Amino acid sequence: MWDHRRSGATEQSQVVSEHPASSVACDAPATGLMTRGQARLWFLEQLNPGEITYHVQLAYELHGPLERSALYEALVILTRRHAMLRAAFDASGKNVRLRVWDQLDPEIFVDTPTLDMSDENAIRAWAIAQSQAPFDLTQPPLYRVAVCEGSLGVHVIVFTFHHAICDGPALKIFEDEFAELYSATIERRKPRLGPPPLPYADFICRQREYLQVPSHDDAQQYWRKELDGAPQVLSLPGSHPPGAALSHRGRS
Repeated sequence: MWDHRRSGATEQSQVVSEHPASSVACDAPATGLMTRGQARLWFLEQLNPGEITYHVQLAYELHGPLERSALYEALVILTRRHAMLRAAFDASGKNVRLRVWDQLDPEIFVDTPTLDMSDENAIRAWAIAQSQAPFDLTQPPLYRVAVCEGSLGVHVIVFTFHHAICDGPALKIFEDEFAELYSATIERRKPRLGPPPLPYADFICRQREYLQVPSHDDAQQYWRKELDGAPQVLSLPGSHPPGAALSHRGRS
């Protein structure tokens, strides 16, 4: 049924039961805490609004009829199950916070033009076009779904996420759970899902716990001492001169 075409996911084992409880008193959703990575992505968005470099895509080909109600139901369950699919930045106060909405309905954009499934370039161009629209990081959800009907009864489904709510391991979890939920809805059976992975709020708390331990401070002090007096700019030879403007585009 499913042909997984392209994914930005990276492989990582999913360990749920072996995570010990955090010893830091921390309620990330209530306080709006975010990771350092999320704070960086917010800063970069303010520096260069509308930047699409940090968009992550997952694309499928679905062979056979598309059950749109099953697609929607699978996304509803996933959105309820994973807080980051209901999260966005809240810049209304003095400090930027990460807010998780209690309830959020997914939106599915359906593109009506029919693609020629034998034209790989046309499929790739359509999928890339879905990633070009910027996200408003203050408006959830920070992901979107686009569906295009192809020839020969084949549909292309593209998920686009902002990296602020999704990384490689998270994308793999989404991929596995979406396929299972969609199939279970069509087959009118209970989905075979394991317990939810470590809540993202717990991950944030554990990151903060690590940053507070003395060994982390010792490591920082060590490298500050080692790098004291190091040149700010390294005069390394390059094969190409730098461009006049910053660009994230590579050869491919």
